[in-house]
Amino acid sequence: QSYRSEGGTLHTLSFPRVPAGWYLIVVEGLSSYEGVELAARLQ
Repeated sequence: QSYRSEGGTLHTLSFPRVPAGWYLIVVEGLSSYEGVELAARLQ
């Protein structure tokens, strides 16, 4: 079981309660801290 499976597809299945948008932000933040900055700017 790979933690990074197609952008965290398996991980999303493990946490269906998390909104897709928020999950993508978290995945981007974990893979690259720039994702957190982008998320902050978008909001």
